[in-house]
Amino acid sequence: EYAVNGDLLDLIIQVGGLPEDLARAIFHQVIDGVEACHASGIVHRDLKPENFLLADGFDVKICDFGFAALLPSAAAAATECRQRSNTRVSNTRIHPRMSPSCQSAAREDGEEGEPELGEDEEGENEAFWGMSDPSTMRTRVGTLGYMAPEVKRGEIKQDHRCDMWSLGVCLFIIITGFPPYLDMAPRRDFSLQCILTQQWRRFWMAKERHASFSDEFKEILPRLLEKDPSKRISFDALRKTKWMMGKMPSRDELAHKLQERLHQATTHQAAAS
Repeated sequence: EYAVNGDLLDLIIQVGGLPEDLARAIFHQVIDGVEACHASGIVHRDLKPENFLLADGFDVKICDFGFAALLPSAAAAATECRQRSNTRVSNTRIHPRMSPSCQSAAREDGEEGEPELGEDEEGENEAFWGMSDPSTMRTRVGTLGYMAPEVKRGEIKQDHRCDMWSLGVCLFIIITGFPPYLDMAPRRDFSLQCILTQQWRRFWMAKERHASFSDEFKEILPRLLEKDPSKRISFDALRKTKWMMGKMPSRDELAHKLQERLHQATTHQAAAS
């Protein structure tokens, strides 16, 4: 399927952050897609604006499942199916192999020298963690700026809730046009330090120098960017929040308003040049 309107990052680069009603309409589509993945036993693990394609009418399509993993129940079923298939074809067991392009980046849980959150090297925020086996949730994968703390630390107990953190980062970017933090090392990034220590008043004071936020949005972001995955908000709870239940445009209205913004941005750029 051809994504005629590019991806969400392209849109944000061109028009900047979106009003909360437009952001809400897009985010509803995003969580519908991610929730459908989770219901099928799939954790994406690399959710970011450039992986949300915009088809005709600005319908959101999730792409790039290269770092996706199966939840335990789905992984067990897939393994059983694969073993049955391998038995029919050959008596030789086929082991999953790591892509050569990812070998230097992947770090399995338990490897010596694995840094804690905040011990990454300078410039690492632009890097990607590779994967070895999509049926395991014990590998650090994805783009660091969107990575949940438990994934960054390489914890054994990871599940679908790592995607919720990434969604929180994405939502903040959709509304503001810039990320909630710039460095995955708390000691080097004031905003991330505030998030991880739940000093949200200080976080909002800093961010409101550059953008404005509704009280309803301020209520849900801490629940998405919750350090403890067991306390991170679920899809059901998220849908029931005041922000998610707020007013938003219809599909046609959304497409019209976004096209208007793109036209205005193009006109402004042409005039400036």
